[in-house]
Amino acid sequence: MSSQEKTLLRVILTEGDIRKVTLAKKPDSVDNLVLPTFPDGHNDDSLELVRKEIQDEMKMRTLSSSLLAQKMDLTFALRRKEIVESTPAISDVLERWPALFREPQ
Repeated sequence: MSSQEKTLLRVILTEGDIRKVTLAKKPDSVDNLVLPTFPDGHNDDSLELVRKEIQDEMKMRTLSSSLLAQKMDLTFALRRKEIVESTPAISDVLERWPALFREPQ
């Protein structure tokens, strides 16, 4: 990479805290990216239950937009971790996080 080429990287710490970082070279891996911490009182298992509730809510005829938004905000750290660590296909993300592809998200 020449001295004039730079890579702009967006690091999302929380939904409201997005920082732009200019790198002199491309990162070797995504291992160095900072992942957001889980909300207080939650872990992988509890957030996985909330993710399943989101899937169930999406199957209902009448959706509760405010409830979906609240649960999607709560599970942001889990979504980010899954996407960064396992780099799933879009179809897999759509299957696991159907509410992510709604317009409000």
